[in-house]
Amino acid sequence: MTKTLRLSTLALGAGLLAGCGASGGFIRDAVSTQQLEYRMDVSGVRYVKPANGSASTGSVLCIIPLSGHLYQEAMQELYLSAELAPNQVIMNLREDYSIRSYLGFYCTRQLTVSGDVFELTPSSAAGRPVTK
Repeated sequence: MTKTLRLSTLALGAGLLAGCGASGGFIRDAVSTQQLEYRMDVSGVRYVKPANGSASTGSVLCIIPLSGHLYQEAMQELYLSAELAPNQVIMNLREDYSIRSYLGFYCTRQLTVSGDVFELTPSSAAGRPVTK
């Protein structure tokens, strides 16, 4: 009987600490309903670096958020990470998120927005260097 009680207590304690959650993500550019079409003669496109920004928040009882503006904070961090120079853009935007619940008493949410920085060389500037 005491063995079963100990095992049950251990299982309950492990369950309280472990929590459960879900994660997922998608490519933002592929599902965006806002389509902008720019026409510019480009003589070259060069990959510069990856950039990302993330933000996280918690919520009590999984319904009372402790902070807001999760997307705004993640996007601000993305642009700080990108350090865009003239003629540089962020493309291939991706969004990853995870949610973790601790028995419904407390939940955490984390959002990561990432993309790739590319440098575009306009064809009118093909013979001269890009000023920064």
